[in-house]
Amino acid sequence: RSSAASDVYKRQVQYQQQLQQIKTQMEMGIIPDQSWFQHLETIGGHWVRARNKISRELVVLAASLSKEQIRDLFKELNDKNQQKRDDFNALSKQEAIEVHYENVLEQFEDRLGDITDPQKTLINEYALATYQSPIVYIEYSERFQKALKKVFAEVLAEQLSERLLSLLMYPEQFRSLESVGNYAARRELLASLLKDIQISLTKEQREYFNHELDQMLALLKDILDEEKVHVGTPELKSAVTTEY
Repeated sequence: RSSAASDVYKRQVQYQQQLQQIKTQMEMGIIPDQSWFQHLETIGGHWVRARNKISRELVVLAASLSKEQIRDLFKELNDKNQQKRDDFNALSKQEAIEVHYENVLEQFEDRLGDITDPQKTLINEYALATYQSPIVYIEYSERFQKALKKVFAEVLAEQLSERLLSLLMYPEQFRSLESVGNYAARRELLASLLKDIQISLTKEQREYFNHELDQMLALLKDILDEEKVHVGTPELKSAVTTEY
């Protein structure tokens, strides 16, 4: 079994452990801001590792693209960026903030079911405090895509995979300093919101959330049980005990 596959198994175990920890902590009482913040940081780490794995796979695919395919790819990316600009420009600032609020609200509804009016007020306050013009993200995407296009155009074939991987695994280098600062601040505000929402949970919402969490844990268990067939005992022990 490859080390890459074993690493995927290890991360799945760690994600399962984190979800179980959240469930246990919520049953014991209110999770403080800092603990929610640490959970968000850990989840962010899961996402980065998944992105890096996909990046390695994309690099292999990219090396086989023809000039026409590369041209079509960047044309499609440019068209999507322009469409996002057009969509944003069609909205007033208040309408754009409302879209942000609705997106955040939908995420809570997916995990808790119906949201109470006091909770909607909390979510609205968070949305107002964390709103960032979509143009910031569009410009970040354009800087990233411009760098990718330059690598395809200027880098020799034997160096292409290495240069592409360095970009795909570290796209944050193209974020503005303001955006990086705002990201950290938003995560702190989200941790505070999660605590406040937990304090305000109704009995029905707790039951809804526990059901959702149990389903996620059951799905992970099924995946891990299947993986155990292919993982030897030494690897399995390492996957469960190795820290991030």
